Amino acid sequence: RAHHVPLSARLWFCVFAQYQPEDGKGPSIQAQINMQPFKSVIKCDGVKNGHGMTAIHTSRADLYTRLWCVHEVDEALRQNVTVNAAMSRAYLDDTVRRIASFLKHGVSFEESIQAAGVTVVTSQARCSRAEDEEMLIGEIIKQGGFPRLDAAVGEFRK
Repeated sequence: RAHHVPLSARLWFCVFAQYQPEDGKGPSIQAQINMQPFKSVIKCDGVKNGHGMTAIHTSRADLYTRLWCVHEVDEALRQNVTVNAAMSRAYLDDTVRRIASFLKHGVSFEESIQAAGVTVVTSQARCSRAEDEEMLIGEIIKQGGFPRLDAAVGEFRK
């Protein structure tokens, strides 16, 4: 389904939100995380009552293997933000091709979507910084744990 966002809409890209060189010329990563920029963005009226959030899939990286990404999708959903998914044609074609290949060989649908990487195991998601991973694991456990997060992300992916 197509989503039409007007050219006048303000966009915020999480991927560009952090100054990460840790070179002393900008704020530290930890100082920026302490400001909770993602939570601030999803609570603003333009996101909450506007166009929401879009999780972007690419053929180069699976966003569900990134702990920040699964946490942020979940946080947005828990804040009742509309979360959409966008994906490259290559990502979609490869996923459909892989599912079809397994189904053709008599594999169950559940096993086929698991083989295609559609089934998410959020406890396997990682962070590049050990400090972030430690903090997010604790936060996820406080919010009901990884089985709850798997269910939330799985429902979003349907």
